[in-house]
Amino acid sequence: MGALAAVDARAESLWGGAPDVPMVWRRPLDDFLVSCACRVFEAVPFALAAIGFEISGTIRREDFAHRPEAARGRTLLWSELGELVRIDPPV
Repeated sequence: MGALAAVDARAESLWGGAPDVPMVWRRPLDDFLVSCACRVFEAVPFALAAIGFEISGTIRREDFAHRPEAARGRTLLWSELGELVRIDPPV
């Protein structure tokens, strides 16, 4: 959010609100990160990617027998039959 605040003063209001950052803000950021992940997946397939506030290390593919459901505060990319399935947080 620091880089975003440098170009848009409204971003300052998001500090301290995570993981409840409104989707109006999160969607474009998640879209960018998803596009990066998709390019990586083409070169080096992976089983699961997670995007969200402080999400690193909190979720593993081995934790799920089936595709996970949408959950607040995270966007997931789930590998299924060689394709990525995007699982967005509920609105």
